[in-house]
Amino acid sequence: MIKTKMVPDELIAVISYTGCFKKTKKLLQELEEWLREYKVKIGGSGFVIFYTSPFEDEGRYDVGFPIEEEVEGTDRVKIVTIPKHRVLYTFYKGSGRGAAYDSLIDFVEENKIDVIGSPREIYHGSRVEIQFPII
Repeated sequence: MIKTKMVPDELIAVISYTGCFKKTKKLLQELEEWLREYKVKIGGSGFVIFYTSPFEDEGRYDVGFPIEEEVEGTDRVKIVTIPKHRVLYTFYKGSGRGAAYDSLIDFVEENKIDVIGSPREIYHGSRVEIQFPII
């Protein structure tokens, strides 16, 4: 099922990365350890923002977590605010990733929706939420 929602302003901690998508899981673990070491309260599930195709083995990504307090970043960990925006989203489990992206893309094309940014995958345990920022 495809829905839309408003995402409020969101303070995030991210590591920017170019390379193999499979390494993003280790980067999420590294970032989570950094946040816990500095006693930063994590405000939600980890995510990856895709600046290249989500289906390429190599790409450019931001790996991050929402956080609940302003902290000082480092050369590696950046702290930024994503402004409030609307997203088109759906969920998948297991091997449903390709079908979920296909359904979002078909919905965008059929309804002539303007996608205004990079897709984001948010990892809620065994369920993954895919978000497309839209107008």
